[in-house]
Amino acid sequence: MQQEGTGDDMGPLLPSIEITAFAAPKLPTLRCTDLLARLVELIEEHFALFDADDRLLMCNQRYRQFIEAAPELATTGVPYRTILKACVAR
Repeated sequence: MQQEGTGDDMGPLLPSIEITAFAAPKLPTLRCTDLLARLVELIEEHFALFDADDRLLMCNQRYRQFIEAAPELATTGVPYRTILKACVAR
């Protein structure tokens, strides 16, 4: 005969403790774009992300250094074709 609430129907009850006090301190909330930008900076290679219309969305510091002769090319919205032409012209 099972007694209600003893855990017999689900196996033995395990002791539980509240771990909230032991959890890591909460990190500041980051917007997804902020987090993505930080992650992109961790990429060790030149990295640039373009949208469906081939316009620059974001790039990392190594990519900006690569096109340092024309820093305005590392600006959001610049077409890939414009960046490519400028790099070929150097």
